[in-house]
Amino acid sequence: MTCRLQYIRPNSSKILWAAFALYFLIAAVLLVRGDEASQGDDFRNYYYTVKAYLDGANPYDRDAVEAASGRRLLQFYYFPLSLHVLRPLSWLSYDAARIVFLVIQCCSLLYLLFLWQRGFLQEAWDPWFLLFCILAFNTTVYLDLRVGNVSTIEQALLWTSFYFLLTGRPMFFGAFLVLAAMFKLVLLFFAVLILLRKKGEQHRSFITLGAVLLAAFAIAWLIDARLLGEFVSHLPQTLDVPSDQGIMNPASLAFFKSVSISSSLKGWINRPKLVQWSLYLCWVLSIALISWRALRGLGAPEDDRDKLAINFMCLVFALLSPRLKDYSYIILLLPTYFILERTTAVRAYHLGFILCVLTVAPTCTLPGLSMPATAVWHYFPLALAFLGACRATGEV
Repeated sequence: MTCRLQYIRPNSSKILWAAFALYFLIAAVLLVRGDEASQGDDFRNYYYTVKAYLDGANPYDRDAVEAASGRRLLQFYYFPLSLHVLRPLSWLSYDAARIVFLVIQCCSLLYLLFLWQRGFLQEAWDPWFLLFCILAFNTTVYLDLRVGNVSTIEQALLWTSFYFLLTGRPMFFGAFLVLAAMFKLVLLFFAVLILLRKKGEQHRSFITLGAVLLAAFAIAWLIDARLLGEFVSHLPQTLDVPSDQGIMNPASLAFFKSVSISSSLKGWINRPKLVQWSLYLCWVLSIALISWRALRGLGAPEDDRDKLAINFMCLVFALLSPRLKDYSYIILLLPTYFILERTTAVRAYHLGFILCVLTVAPTCTLPGLSMPATAVWHYFPLALAFLGACRATGEV
């Protein structure tokens, strides 16, 4: 690619890969050796919620879970079958289960990197892509490992479904998409990609997806009909969690909520809730209209067109999603890199890479990087000026 940051010789590439592997190994060891908070709130929530459910508590009732577990946990919002997927972890002690889950996360991440590189980028292993994955979007990968969320597992299932769509097996696409949605139903948004297939494939894909989804709901109803009802009744709460704002939940709905609250505090509006939802709905309609026209206008060869469509829809999903936590930005790692790499403007690639990697908050979670991250945050214009000068002199 002519838009690479620089050419890396094979020996240098191996050294970079070894350095990244060693760094991630150290990070994993620090997580394993850390206290309970180091792999934190989300895994602790899964573990004790499942324990409380097995003791007869309603997992969607926060007070009931607290009474059963003796701990004040986060609200549980996942599909009922996810409780049974996580159930084997409850057979272990908390510390053992935490380590097992971390291993599962790391394996899912390695699988994702392999799938992204071989199935979508289809090039030799690129150290710049690995660097991008580690640092981009305020170190979203490490955030997921640290809080113990299911994002890496869910993304492994989601991108497997995309791979099947790309290789002409849309029925498997539907099946794996439903499996990914067992954690977060909002991922069913990507069923819209079926519309890009041929007519015959569309019908088979929708039938497969609908059948698997219906089977999932039927199994959940047969296991515990009351629990399925509780899940459905709590779904609206997932759209507006009071504590999820700013850098913890950089989603469009949260942004418009912040705007409406700030405006109400200044006395500009009297009904911030109405303004928030009005702005969000206008945003959704505008993005949906523009995106659909863009998808229909894709003129690339079929294989490249499908890749562009998948990556583009991931970006649209991030724009439309009412709730997208900081660790959930894993979904944008490949799409952002894919589109930057294929841009015809060399400078756009460099600027995009720099902005995605260097705009980390001073509260960077990666071990050993909090000090340089703070320096970059406070002296970001100087860093950009330095990189621009390096580019001008041919050093980058």
